[in-house]
Order: sequence, then structure tokens, then C-alpha cells
Amino acid sequence: TYGTGTFVMQIIGSRFISKNGFFTTLVPSPQGQVYALEMKVNNTGRRIDELLQKKLPLETSLITIAQEVNAILNKLPIKPKALIVDGGIIRDARLIELQGSISKLSIKPQTILDGTALGIAKLLAS
Repeated sequence: TYGTGTFVMQIIGSRFISKNGFFTTLVPSPQGQVYALEMKVNNTGRRIDELLQKKLPLETSLITIAQEVNAILNKLPIKPKALIVDGGIIRDARLIELQGSISKLSIKPQTILDGTALGIAKLLAS
């Protein structure tokens, strides 16, 4: 999720593991609860907002965000084959292109940008 903060989450299965620098969270799924590792890049939304307010180019900040996400991806225990992305910042297609180029992964944007709200809505509906 590329939003106020940028969060990288990877489902790791039914067994709890701990990995330095990551939070281990419990995620509900149709198969029952599974564990995920999660890490955050701070203040990404604020960085973009400041540039937009000053009418400055976004490219350098988008590259930095993509590089920070890639550093997290390289620490994951399971090498991802693709990234499923959401969040307000992906409205700028350049971020998706940059992330794919830097990470060498296929990027799959969600049609609903606010994944956090969608997830909560689905939990409340079940």
C-alpha cells in the first residue's frame, strides 16, 4: 500500500516466524488465519504532498520510494513473483513503472486504491 506510509506485507503461512525489522501480523483468510510479515516506509504520502503543494517534480521522490520498497522486498524470506499495489500514490502511473523497473517484478495495481478501507469493509461484512 502506497499511502500516508508505504507498507509491504507478505503472507508467510500458518506458522509464526519472526524476522528482524519486520512486524509479524495475523491475517484472516478464507482458509483460516495466516501470518504475514510487514514493514513500513515512513512519510511517503507527506513527501508527495509537499512536492505537489510546491508544484515541484515528483520523479526523484517516486524513485526514492520505489528504492526503499525494493530494499524491503530484498529482505523478505520468500522472493515475490509480483507486487499487488494500492494506495493513493499509485494514481501516478510513473510510480508503478519505476517500481517494476527497480524491483524487476510485475506490478498489479488494484482497481480500488484504498485497500485498508476495503479490507476493513470485507471483515465487517463477513
